[in-house]
Amino acid sequence: RFGCVFKVSKVDTSSLTPVTFALKVVDTTGGNQDVVVSEYEKLVEISTNHPLLAARSVRDSLVIGDGFVYYLIADVGERGARIGARDAARHLWKLHALGYTHGDPRIQNIIMLADKSLRWIDFRSDFSAQNAVAIDVQILLKTCFNRAVSEHGDVTATIILYQHEVSETNMMDIYDICKRVY
Repeated sequence: RFGCVFKVSKVDTSSLTPVTFALKVVDTTGGNQDVVVSEYEKLVEISTNHPLLAARSVRDSLVIGDGFVYYLIADVGERGARIGARDAARHLWKLHALGYTHGDPRIQNIIMLADKSLRWIDFRSDFSAQNAVAIDVQILLKTCFNRAVSEHGDVTATIILYQHEVSETNMMDIYDICKRVY
């Protein structure tokens, strides 16, 4: 969502092998400290309960300083580069099917691990709109197809259906319509 992410390593003292982490550092001088802490807590919750959906945070790695917050993420992957729209849509459906919303589900907020599995990062914890599921879908599709999905009636109607009945079939219907019309 904001901040900088660095790839850092340390040596595991028991095996003497390097272990790599992502270190997220956020400047909180603008007063967004609570948002960052909530983002970290949401990442911990989802990655603990559903480790195949979200990048694993390192437990108790949150550090709050004077004007900054940082934490470690155990899953290090490639951000968004080769992730297709269909795979991203399916991964968003999996998140929604478990009752979660993302808040900023752009392709850039998915990482691909070495084994080609996908993980969400950078959740917006302050995102709780009544139509959050539909907004998630619109944000993802806008990044996939480079245009606002509200421009086409069939897409909008299918998103409304998906919001009321979150299913893989409905999500793939949205994707198929977008691919055809955009």
